[in-house]
Amino acid sequence: MKGIRWRKVVAQAASCVLGLLCVNACSAQRADLPEGWRVECVGRAEVSLPGDSEVAVFSEQKLNQVLQIVDKSERPFFSHFPDGQVADYDNLTIAGGVFVTAAIDDVTYVELQRQAQKQRAHAEEWAKKNPRMENGQKREFSSPSTISPGAIVSKVNASYVMLRRVGKSALLWKSYSNVDVKDSTAGFLAIDHAVPRSLYELPSQIGVCAPYFFAPDDGTLRREIAVTYRPKSHPDITIWIDDSNGSGGPPSPDMNPDKQTAKYDNEFFWSQNYQQRQDFRYVWHGAKTIDGIKGYATEVELRREDGTIDFGYYAAALGDYREPGSSDYRMFVIRDAANAKAKGIKPMSHDEFIALAHTVVGSLKRRVVEPVQAPK
Repeated sequence: MKGIRWRKVVAQAASCVLGLLCVNACSAQRADLPEGWRVECVGRAEVSLPGDSEVAVFSEQKLNQVLQIVDKSERPFFSHFPDGQVADYDNLTIAGGVFVTAAIDDVTYVELQRQAQKQRAHAEEWAKKNPRMENGQKREFSSPSTISPGAIVSKVNASYVMLRRVGKSALLWKSYSNVDVKDSTAGFLAIDHAVPRSLYELPSQIGVCAPYFFAPDDGTLRREIAVTYRPKSHPDITIWIDDSNGSGGPPSPDMNPDKQTAKYDNEFFWSQNYQQRQDFRYVWHGAKTIDGIKGYATEVELRREDGTIDFGYYAAALGDYREPGSSDYRMFVIRDAANAKAKGIKPMSHDEFIALAHTVVGSLKRRVVEPVQAPK
């Protein structure tokens, strides 16, 4: 996408509360992409996808579960597609855990607000009953002001919990307890200033893209945005994209250096993470450069429990954590023929699958935008 920048984008400007952020609707067909493909942003990256793709997100039940003071349900609510198909590997973090839904009605959001109000009251009472932390520091509760209408926010020292609307979606954010006040406050400001974003809308400001919203920042907030897409015309295909802060570089002294590589990342995924198969075998593996970062890629044949043969492609490139702005990229494309057959659709052929995987991984790179002042 270098070279076209924004001059060839068909744009619709949508102002945010700062009057600075514009999200440009990128609907033009790129000459260098297959017919019908479009550019999507994931985290701080951009990637090309089939234009009819849909995205997996969380349900309101997941948000309710996260907000519960004592979670009595052991059921994990994974990210999922509209028909209920689960996306096991999704993870959203922006200086804290992020959970976003598809469009929900006002009645559903009011119920979430009630749960968030209960959580806030519990946090305030707990802080009063436990005025000192283990290190002797005073435990302080507050309810920070917000620019988001209908938002519920609570804060105990550096730990925030925020529920808000972003467009028609509900957005829940919980800052991590192990970050300092500066980082958690920057995360809160980014989430508070987040704006709605449709699929394939490309922001013109530095920040983090996630399904249905964009959070502006100064480019330094820690993030991991791991999202799964699925072409509507091919429900047998899932495309997973993961953009996060760079973690490569000199090996950590307390870890095996062989396990801190893109090659190991590939091997671990197929041998340990991905268990929806009876067994697998490598068809191809080798070096793969993503956005100028040397990495590794693998193509595998998957044997399902019923004997069906499917395909998988995984790639990873780990950026140097010492370099400002460096990224880790991970992605996979997997075919599960049963999902297409169940809907009366012919599964994608092996040749089509490989062409799709190579197009996706070849397009994955850092978004390039002009710096704009981050929210304060």
